[in-house]
Amino acid sequence: MPGLTSQAVAERIVVLRRQRLTGKHIAVVSVSPATVSRVLRRAGLSRLKDIAPAEPIRRYEREHPGDMIHIDIKKLGRFERVGHRICGRALPSRRGGAVRSGAL
Repeated sequence: MPGLTSQAVAERIVVLRRQRLTGKHIAVVSVSPATVSRVLRRAGLSRLKDIAPAEPIRRYEREHPGDMIHIDIKKLGRFERVGHRICGRALPSRRGGAVRSGAL
């Protein structure tokens, strides 16, 4: 057919697609995005997922239930008395002078 894209150009488009380039990036080479789309559809590569199959699902199976449970524990410090923000005791500034208030 006279309007059909040449075989060499079509092969070049397919090679670029297998390198995971998008249609717009392939079109920069020499043809329009619509032509790239038509060639890729004919080759069955119109979607990127058609190039490489999806990675298989990784399943982690253990012998007993609860084998993979992990718990992070943080030991909190013990406070012996209530702090200055609750009691309202203001502390003098380390530089001297003004007294800091409990409010932020």
